[in-house]
Amino acid sequence: MDPPLATRGRRSDHRGLGEALRRAGAAAKEWLEGKHHDPAASPEGGKHTMPMCDAYIPEGALSPSAERELLGRITDLLLEHEGVDPTNERARALAWVFVHRHEMYVAGAPAKAPHYRFVCQVPEGQYNDKRRAAVTAAMTQAVIDAEDGSRPDPERRVWVFTNEVKDGTWGGLGGRIARLPDIAELVLGREFREAAEQVLAARRRQEAELLLAAAGERAVA
Repeated sequence: MDPPLATRGRRSDHRGLGEALRRAGAAAKEWLEGKHHDPAASPEGGKHTMPMCDAYIPEGALSPSAERELLGRITDLLLEHEGVDPTNERARALAWVFVHRHEMYVAGAPAKAPHYRFVCQVPEGQYNDKRRAAVTAAMTQAVIDAEDGSRPDPERRVWVFTNEVKDGTWGGLGGRIARLPDIAELVLGREFREAAEQVLAARRRQEAELLLAAAGERAVA
């Protein structure tokens, strides 16, 4: 197994460092494209994949069988859009959906048709614009299929929120804080720890650039 990246750097092996960065960069690209995880091939079998969703579905909006099918599909979509095979039962065991029964008001009056809301939560670094758009479209279509034409305009009554939980604030796994690099190393190996660190570092750079740009605009104004 290769020594840690910092150790190789101290040896001033520039070619080795460059190769490590190249591999980590390729792994980060795979991560963002959703190609990074085959649970069946992973020693952990997807054990540390942890997508969650709060599903707001009004009581009686769907038949029991249609609702069960919808919730199964929501579970599939949570996993698919984290790059995980939804047929892997060990991965599915940690994809949790919390069902909420809510009352919905529109313009101050009870809604005439059911409205649905899905709040997806994954560790920071898992979503990008492409994944967010895909899971939003797929969950909306799942509700359309579940209603099966029983009411008009279902696509106008579905909201999907794709939230990332800030790194360092995802708690679990026996009362511990699970950071994205920790999850990546446990599931995928050391190479993907570096990839996860790069994903988070890119996020921090992007946030800093946006702040600097905003500060520059204020200074000009």
